[in-house]
Amino acid sequence: MASWVSTAVSAIAGHAGSAVYSIVSCTASSVVEKIVDMGFSFISKPTVPMESETALKRVQNALPQIRAIMSVAEALKMKDPSCSEWFEQSWLAVNAAEDVLDELEYNKLVDMVKSRDEGSGSASSSKKYKTCAMSDDILGRLKKAVRMLDEAAAGVDRLLQLADKLGIRYLSESQIELGADLRRETTSFLVEREVFGRDVEKGLIIDWLSRPTQVQLSSLGIIGVGGLGKTTLAQFAYQEMHVKDYFEKTIWVCVSTNFSVESITTKILAELGENSCGDYPLNVLQESLKGKIHSKKFLLILDDVWEDKKRRDWEQLIAPFRFAQQGSKILFTTRMKSVANLLADVINTEHCSLALQDLAEQELRSLFNSYAFHGFNPNNHGDLLAIGDQIIKILRGSPLAAKVIGSLLNSRMDLLYWRRILSHGSLINSEQGKDIINVLKLSYYNLPTDLKLYHLQVLEFTGASHESSYLGIANAGISNLVRLRYMRLPYQIMQTICRIHTLTSLQELTFVIGKESGYRINELGTLNNLRRLAIYNTENINDPVEARSANLLGKESLRSLSLIWTSESKPYNPEQIIDNLQPHPNLIKLEIKNYKGQSSPIWMRDMPLLNLQSLTLSRCLYLNKQPVFGKMPYLKILDIYECPNLYKLPDLPLSLTEFRVRNVGLTSLPYLYQSSGINTLAPSCTKSSLTSVKIIKCPNLIPLNGFLQQDALHLQCLEELTIQSCEKLAQLPMHVFKTFASLRRLCIGDCPNLTRLPCLPLSLVTFEISEITLTTLPRYFQSVGLSDGPSTTSLRTVSIRICPNLTALNGFLQQDNINFQAINTIRIEECNNLVHIPVGAFSKFVSLANLIIENCPKLVAVDNHKNFLPPKLKRIFMRNCGKLDVPLLESSSMLTTLTELVIKDCSNIARIPSSENVFGSLRKLYIRGCGKLAKHSSMQQPLNVNQGKNFASLKINDLSIGHLSLLFIEPLRSLISVCDLSVDDCLGMEALPEQWLLQNRNTLRELIIRNASTLQSLPATMARLIVLETLLIFHADLLLKLPELPASLKVRKICSSDGANKF
Repeated sequence: MASWVSTAVSAIAGHAGSAVYSIVSCTASSVVEKIVDMGFSFISKPTVPMESETALKRVQNALPQIRAIMSVAEALKMKDPSCSEWFEQSWLAVNAAEDVLDELEYNKLVDMVKSRDEGSGSASSSKKYKTCAMSDDILGRLKKAVRMLDEAAAGVDRLLQLADKLGIRYLSESQIELGADLRRETTSFLVEREVFGRDVEKGLIIDWLSRPTQVQLSSLGIIGVGGLGKTTLAQFAYQEMHVKDYFEKTIWVCVSTNFSVESITTKILAELGENSCGDYPLNVLQESLKGKIHSKKFLLILDDVWEDKKRRDWEQLIAPFRFAQQGSKILFTTRMKSVANLLADVINTEHCSLALQDLAEQELRSLFNSYAFHGFNPNNHGDLLAIGDQIIKILRGSPLAAKVIGSLLNSRMDLLYWRRILSHGSLINSEQGKDIINVLKLSYYNLPTDLKLYHLQVLEFTGASHESSYLGIANAGISNLVRLRYMRLPYQIMQTICRIHTLTSLQELTFVIGKESGYRINELGTLNNLRRLAIYNTENINDPVEARSANLLGKESLRSLSLIWTSESKPYNPEQIIDNLQPHPNLIKLEIKNYKGQSSPIWMRDMPLLNLQSLTLSRCLYLNKQPVFGKMPYLKILDIYECPNLYKLPDLPLSLTEFRVRNVGLTSLPYLYQSSGINTLAPSCTKSSLTSVKIIKCPNLIPLNGFLQQDALHLQCLEELTIQSCEKLAQLPMHVFKTFASLRRLCIGDCPNLTRLPCLPLSLVTFEISEITLTTLPRYFQSVGLSDGPSTTSLRTVSIRICPNLTALNGFLQQDNINFQAINTIRIEECNNLVHIPVGAFSKFVSLANLIIENCPKLVAVDNHKNFLPPKLKRIFMRNCGKLDVPLLESSSMLTTLTELVIKDCSNIARIPSSENVFGSLRKLYIRGCGKLAKHSSMQQPLNVNQGKNFASLKINDLSIGHLSLLFIEPLRSLISVCDLSVDDCLGMEALPEQWLLQNRNTLRELIIRNASTLQSLPATMARLIVLETLLIFHADLLLKLPELPASLKVRKICSSDGANKF
């Protein structure tokens, strides 16, 4: 959806009235303010003359008048054309100033990087960088920008007098400050008059929120373009009483575009009642947050999320929430699928996405009429209703268009006016423009002119649902927007736009090379203000001369470049093409994707890329010659994906922080060299900056050498090491982890020849292994000469999966003199020959909260059944765990903190402990596939009135069972506070247990039966289940009629085996 549409909605659908704040004024004056501040920061330098200081002060004093006059620029120019020259000069001054600001900001970042890399370098080097940031060229341009602004400021008083004389009202300083932030701050309170056409989505969200989960933290993203109702659905969920009852804490935070971990954490604390956060450090804030949510089940709603790049910031934001109770959830709204993908990856457990679609015509009609006839009775305007019906067909299901156009029409309940809007809409039905954007332009044309001007600088479309309609966009119109800076359009649209060379102000562009004139790469030649550029269809470049016509080398402002080939066929001489797509040395980020050449570009070898920090080579299937990276002394991120014929890499700079390879033919790892003029291997006792190493699908990698074994190279910053799917890797050097003093996450998987692991560092937080042939677990590395006291490990998570040769969990888990005070989760899965687990050592795991043992059929029982589990366990998942199932169950029954117990496919369990005071804190119980238990329950008599025992302490509210007959055994038959009951099968049973349902009538909210093939009737007393909201019964072929159902019921689905609804 176009960016100017968002403003149209704010101004029209939001009934903003006539006092709409000028974004142009805000943009221009903020630049002026920044240039003044920047100028004053340098006036103490002897190179800055006194007249510049005087000019700066004059500009500063004129700022309020500059803001005011910018707010009425268009009105003044219309009434007095002689003013146009002043405004043109002003904009030239503002643009010149903004360019200086951008360059200063960039140089500042470079200085920070260089200073950090110098570490303990001399003060002279730091001074050198600062001097470099304010070069003579930049200083001269700063003086010129200030002089131009000073000249513009001198004419402001005359223009204000002219505006007064012409009766043009301009914004006061207070009005400007009030409107400085046009982005809305949402709250949890519903503001829509009514929600149309979202009943299904509301049901899905509420169902997800109240559905039990076996993970500690899960997330749901509501995704859709602006105006589809994402925030409204989130508000509805937040206000739902069922949701508030389910969670102990509910939190609403509007994130918007200003993503700051400190700011969001402060908002969350305020929601939790902590209003005195002040300017505390982030660590203090997060410790406070951790204390408030510790062991509590919470719902966090993040509204209007845009940040999809800062993974580390997201991880830091989420970190305190990992101390919450299992079942906590995060719901967020966003326009971007990339946000949902990033959050799902960060949370790394259960994630769902709900993509909002356009409304059906009837629902859209209701929404449209609610805006168009707001305050009027539609039945009194039959002629307008008829026109409205025609307009609705044009809107093509867009709720945003319905709101905008409806509000626009509501301002004039006039037949001629409505007909005029409809006649404009007829353009959409023409062959040239079947496009919803034209409809929204009608609202745009009614905005103040200054808002239009701003949006000629930013043109953005999002949302896949209307991409086919967008293809009719008027290319000629776009090519005339010579002030356009940002054009963010889908690929399908970009490939239709020709003559883009006229947009010389563009700073961000995705360009699709075509085969016809107007779509060739020479269109880029004049676009020298570009900062971010992605070039697609690079295979359409015919020869080196044409490649050079893009003038990438001349684009000094270019910071990010992507060169992307999209055809799978190999083009003619791709090496010559890429050699002539040489970028300027100022480049910071470079991506080369789907390149078909055998060698890397020559300019990577010959040109010093002194500023390059990120390099990605992706799907370069033919690349078989060692790349020559040349001089990249500040390279920080290297990603190489799907380059199967690339067998060797050159040495890499010590500045590298992230190294990731996936599906690469490497036979060895590279070494690191000093960041100096020549590539020399790192000297002794050199410290590396590496924090993350991921080596995935490298089938030729046999030794793990290179920088991981480089002599005297200290990888003291390394926090994450992942090695996966390296099928020939047979061993790791026994001392490889010795210098990894900061290693927090070790993940090794699908390395079938790996039989041993080196000693582990005590810093490790996460240890995950899968599909390796270990016969024994590694031990912790302990330095000789330490005191006799125990060493403390940071370990929190242990995951051991599919290790067929492992017979005992020995190694570090049973190592003497180790304090396991932090361990929280142990997961053991599919170790088919595992016999012993260290139950005797479990007492050391004082913080263990989650224990998962699954598909380990040879596990043996332990002698002491009662108390071998640690006392703080909250969740146990046991499935097919051999003869350990009965001891696990009996020991867990005595735990006072256990809240969730899952029992699946445990063939030895014949009963559930049912004495008083067992399972005192249990709230969730899942039982499935336990043959002996099911057989025992089938022999029990159905529950009669007053037959059950009184287990007053047993308050399970979420019960999920494999067969309905399990309700006849203790302690399940005596439950009285179940909220959600889920039954897989009731085969052989003709009716539901009426008495059991009645004794839970005050709490039962959800009843689900997945296979009711023999069920013939529901209890006549169903209406007495006074809080039942959801009733789902499947395969109910024999159920012929229903009794009276409770008035509280909101969701009912009863269907036969073919899926058809029965009632």
